[in-house]
Amino acid sequence: MANKPNGLLTKNDLLEMEARIRKELQKKADKDDLKRFATKDDLNQLREELVVIKDEVVGELKAMREEFEVHAFSHSRLDDEIDDHEKRIKALETKITL
Repeated sequence: MANKPNGLLTKNDLLEMEARIRKELQKKADKDDLKRFATKDDLNQLREELVVIKDEVVGELKAMREEFEVHAFSHSRLDDEIDDHEKRIKALETKITL
């Protein structure tokens, strides 16, 4: 393809480009090309690693949920103690004012 003064391509230029593109598309992958693709073993190994990671995350979430439940129970118990103390204080205040 020669540079045209007006920058336009001719029909022959387009046909030449099409021929080169078709030639490139017809090339077969060689061993070096295939090395860049994942094999079945690679995908199986990745699947196993993802399962391990998933198990770790699920275990961590379970531990966090259990810890939250213990924490919530602790707050509930403290709220009950505060309510009990308030009742006892009011009872004492009532006895003192009588």
